Amino acid sequence: IRDGEEVVQLYVKFAGDDAAMRLRGFDRIAVAKGETKAVKLVIPENDLTLWSTAKHAFTAPAGTAKLMVGASSADIRLVAEVEL
Repeated sequence: IRDGEEVVQLYVKFAGDDAAMRLRGFDRIAVAKGETKAVKLVIPENDLTLWSTAKHAFTAPAGTAKLMVGASSADIRLVAEVEL
């Protein structure tokens, strides 16, 4: 094991959205050998919206959104749900 970098990625799955997940944030961090780091990702409010063809505008979808954090979309390590 040696020093390296990790790209922490935050994905959102909106209720009723056809997309499997949408990348909404990421951060590249340096990690020393044997080190553990906490990462804070802030999602701007407009990144929690989708285009509404009915309203012709970006709107926040009603319901629950699933937040997924991992090294890639295929390597999700943390999942939480939030009410929008």
